Amino acid sequence: MIRNVVTVTNRGMLTIPAKIRKKLKINDGSKIIVSEKDGYIILKPIIDFTKEKNKIFDYEEMVALLNQRKTQKEKDIENENRISF
Repeated sequence: MIRNVVTVTNRGMLTIPAKIRKKLKINDGSKIIVSEKDGYIILKPIIDFTKEKNKIFDYEEMVALLNQRKTQKEKDIENENRISF
């Protein structure tokens, strides 16, 4: 787990460190879900399947994308259940 200390501005904004943005493929305009659990703030990037707007996915590509999303969701649930600071 990568740990960093960030500062919240007076408008409630913070900067996600570059290493984390790069690892999670968070770019300008990326959407992130913000939630709270047991006093912790949880940030989760939303996987955008529409990046290639005019692309038509074949069956194998769609199955791979859905499996990737399922695997990521399972990891998110697992990590959420064992958050330790």
